[in-house]
Amino acid sequence: MQLGLLWAVWHAAADFSINHVAMGAYWWAWFAVFWLATLPAYRVLMTWVYAHTHSLLWAIVMHASYTGSLLVLYPFTTFEQGLMWQTLFALGLWLAVAVVACRQDRRRKQGLRPV
Repeated sequence: MQLGLLWAVWHAAADFSINHVAMGAYWWAWFAVFWLATLPAYRVLMTWVYAHTHSLLWAIVMHASYTGSLLVLYPFTTFEQGLMWQTLFALGLWLAVAVVACRQDRRRKQGLRPV
């Protein structure tokens, strides 16, 4: 828990120091979509992948692929396009979390080990 909080503070400070100038008064919208909608779902899925593969490499690949996509895609989008993309991505992630949770719940009810 403390590590997660430290991680969030460190990354939020870095994100704020870079993006608040570029985004101005709309930084709150980015914060809400990116930090509150997208990242929790992504962390749930990354934790699930690690728990089911026991591979730190796959967790690192997930983190690197997401960070890399931001570095590649965002310079070519407007703020509004980036916010829309991030919102759709967050919705897709939460859908994936719901599918994984329902699948595990179904397996648990059948008396099987959750996968």
